[in-house]
Amino acid sequence: MKSKKFFLTLVPSVLFSVYYFLNEKLLEALISLIIGAAVLFALRYMAKKRLKTKIDYTLTTAIFHMYGLSLGETSVRLGEHDC
Repeated sequence: MKSKKFFLTLVPSVLFSVYYFLNEKLLEALISLIIGAAVLFALRYMAKKRLKTKIDYTLTTAIFHMYGLSLGETSVRLGEHDC
């Protein structure tokens, strides 16, 4: 998996850099290499960092309740239609 990410991020960056270098566009070649390396480091950082997957039920209920209050919904309706 890691070699796949490495291949998909750095190889196109290196190819574009070589192309720009051969066409004497040194600034574009340098920018392409820097962006490729930055994307690779960002992907590695995101892979190491674990996100919380546990959902706080009480917090979620409170947020939805406050959202409903902000819309003016103060009561529970069970399939009733306003006439």
